[in-house]
Amino acid sequence: MYPKLVRTGAYRNTLLSGPPLKHQAPRRSLCETTKGAGETVVSERRGAVFTVAINRPEVRNAVNRETARRLLGELEAFEREPASKVAVLHGIGGHFCAGYDLKELANGAAALKLEQDVTKGSGPMGPSRLQLSKPLIAAIGGFAVAGGLELALLADLRVVEESAVMGVFCRRFGVPLIDGGTVRLPRLIGLSRALDLILTGRPIRAQEALAYGLANRVVPDGQDKIDSEQQWQETQRCRHLWQLIGGTIDI
Repeated sequence: MYPKLVRTGAYRNTLLSGPPLKHQAPRRSLCETTKGAGETVVSERRGAVFTVAINRPEVRNAVNRETARRLLGELEAFEREPASKVAVLHGIGGHFCAGYDLKELANGAAALKLEQDVTKGSGPMGPSRLQLSKPLIAAIGGFAVAGGLELALLADLRVVEESAVMGVFCRRFGVPLIDGGTVRLPRLIGLSRALDLILTGRPIRAQEALAYGLANRVVPDGQDKIDSEQQWQETQRCRHLWQLIGGTIDI
């Protein structure tokens, strides 16, 4: 006799206070792909899997204001779409994300305005204050540093390539973590290990990240996005098996 597992409501515990996003009517067809020359973010939906990619390879996918706005919009669209069950966030051109675009920040005519109340508005990286009710997987290759690491921490699972490098590199330039990293990182790997990374700004590579619990799976280079989708398929198979033996999982 197996006990029943019932998961209702939001998929995961929310980081910040406030209600989760409400489902609204979808704005895209199920097979639509958002692509195009010059687009800083591209997305694609294949069945239940919604992929979102940062497309600024010339700056190692550093996020500027336009990219942050588009990232937020794509993940909000994912949240609203009932047919999309999981999202995969990755970077195009060999890197996940090198953080915020400091050159744009230095040369910009208008200063970056930050909302002090973290329950309101968006974060500098875009979606970092979202409270998603569905799972998000980060497929990490190359650099996932500074604000890029904070985007990775937004995800529920992180699939990491063998050569990937993560770290709080912004500390090297006196730039603080302001997209949830100081909250999410200690919750994920513990305070002592989080302080090691935050105070030193040192790099952490895939195998150490796996040992820390920062990475859920390490895969050969070039397999991060593929393995992320496979991990979701495995989850679905486990869900089906659990239902067969009498359990219920609602996600």
